Amino acid sequence: MERCSVSRPAVWRSLAGFSDRNWVKEDSGLYRITIIGEFVLSHYETLAEVIDCAGERARFFDHLGDIGSTFPAEALAETTVVTATPEKPSVALNRFRDALTTSTTEQFRALVPGVRRVVEEVSWHLSTMDAAFELIVGETALELQTVPDALVEARSHEWFRFYMCPKPLEFGMLLSDDYVLVSAYDEWGNLRSCLEGMNEPLLEWAVDIYKEHRQDATPADAISGLPQI
Repeated sequence: MERCSVSRPAVWRSLAGFSDRNWVKEDSGLYRITIIGEFVLSHYETLAEVIDCAGERARFFDHLGDIGSTFPAEALAETTVVTATPEKPSVALNRFRDALTTSTTEQFRALVPGVRRVVEEVSWHLSTMDAAFELIVGETALELQTVPDALVEARSHEWFRFYMCPKPLEFGMLLSDDYVLVSAYDEWGNLRSCLEGMNEPLLEWAVDIYKEHRQDATPADAISGLPQI
C-alpha cells in the first residue's frame, strides 16, 4: 500500500467490496484475485482502453455521421487518426492523398462523397496507379456535368470501375486487402479527419459497409447525363 496514492480507508473499502463480489479472497492476511476477478479485470482493462481511444478520436466521430454508430469498438485500439486544425487545415486531405499515392496494393476500392476537391484528388492519381480501382461516388452531391476529365478518361481502362451511389455519402473510405482509411467531413464538405488501420475488426467492418453501398450503386455508364468518353 506504500505505492498507492489512495488512502488506507479507501483501500480497505475497495477490498471489502471486491470480497463481497468474490473478486478477491483473503489468504493469511493477503488478498489474492480470483478467477472471476481476473475476468472482471480483463474486461475493465478493455473498457479503459476503449474510453481512452474514443476520447482521442472524438473529433473524428463528430464528423463521421450516422455510419459511426456501426463502428466496432474493438477496432479502435490499433488505429491512427489525423484531424485538421486551424494551424494545419489540410493535414487530413494530405493523409488521404498519401494513402492513394504510397499504397502498393494490387486492388483498391473507394467510397467518396461527391465533394469536388476529393473527387479531383482521386481522379488526379488514377493515371499513375498500377492497381485495379473501383470507385463509388455519392451521386446527389456531384455535379455530373463537371466530372473531372481524368475521371472520365479513366473509364476507358479495364482496371477502373466507376459507380454512382443513389444517396449522398457523409463519409469516405479507401479499402485494400489489408488497409482501411475512413474519412470524415464537415457540413460544408471539407475533409476534416481520417482514421486508418489494419486490424481485423476494422477490415471486416469496412468490407461490410463497402459491399452494402456497392450493392446499391449504379454503373456510371448507365447514368443519363454523365459525360461520356
